[in-house]
Amino acid sequence: MNLKKPTITAAILFSLTACGSGGNNTDTTPNKPNIQNEQSQKKVADARKAEEARKAKEAAAQKAEEARKAKEEAEQKAEEARKAKETAEQKAEEARKAKEAADKAEADRKAKEAAEKAEADRKAKEAADKAEADRKAKEAAEKLEQEINQLKGISADAYPEGKIMRHDTDHVTTPTEEETQKHFQRHMVYNQKYSVILADYEIEQSYNNNTGSLENLDFSNPKIEIKGLKTEPAKIPQEGTATYSGKAFDGIFQQPAQEPFTPPTQVDEHLGNLSYTVNFTNKTGSGTITGFGPNVELKEGKISGSRISADAQHGREPGKYSLDFFGKDAEEIGGKVTLGDVDSFGFGGTRGEIQK
Repeated sequence: MNLKKPTITAAILFSLTACGSGGNNTDTTPNKPNIQNEQSQKKVADARKAEEARKAKEAAAQKAEEARKAKEEAEQKAEEARKAKETAEQKAEEARKAKEAADKAEADRKAKEAAEKAEADRKAKEAADKAEADRKAKEAAEKLEQEINQLKGISADAYPEGKIMRHDTDHVTTPTEEETQKHFQRHMVYNQKYSVILADYEIEQSYNNNTGSLENLDFSNPKIEIKGLKTEPAKIPQEGTATYSGKAFDGIFQQPAQEPFTPPTQVDEHLGNLSYTVNFTNKTGSGTITGFGPNVELKEGKISGSRISADAQHGREPGKYSLDFFGKDAEEIGGKVTLGDVDSFGFGGTRGEIQK
């Protein structure tokens, strides 16, 4: 298209020039050549203008195309830059999120580590506190046991808890032709956790030398006493009822004397059983000892301080009894029965559950 236009224009110019310069023209009209020349020149000028306009239009179109391409290229670069920015921002966001996740994971790890350490420290402290509490409790128990043993005045190794033991000492043997007399002291011990019931008797025994049988048994100066950790009056329960169950002994039974230096022996016979009920609300108590023939009736008595004293009855024989409460919360009782002027029975018991 561009090649054809210059060719046509050149042809027009050529034809116009030829018409204006023909030497064989016989026209003698004076103004005709001038008119033709002017027309030719005008056509040439118009053609030139048209060509220049075409070229200017073509140049403008080329510039517009170049501008379009430049714009398109700029837009493409802008788009690429936008995408690159978007990619960079996306990567930055991903990096931020990754860092945030890493920071959170690290924070979680540290928090977990701190929580585990805190828990370990808590458990360690709890264990240490428990160990310290156990140590103090053990120390307090040992101190209390030492205090109780000092108050009892006996060895728990020789006299185990819950047992009634006898120990015969200080033998004096007087033989004659017909009989042998033995004089000794008998010790009876009923050891409980907080209290002990002790009895001492002077005993004379006579044996037939021919048969070896015991012919005579005399007791003198019997003495029963109760020792231990007495309950403070303020610590006596204030309501409900409870039964104390335990054992009793009389110490006056026909049992041969032990040989000198014999360790204490457990008494399996000649024992009684105690049942004693206390009404803490009414502050009264009464009970019974069985196992010594007729029941030993412990009549109702009133609590005074941490003691009860009242009448007793053994068959037809009247008497008195007294008991004390022992332990931090009246866990035990220990006492004796006196018939006439003689300490006859020692007893003790442990409290059951308080019924309210």
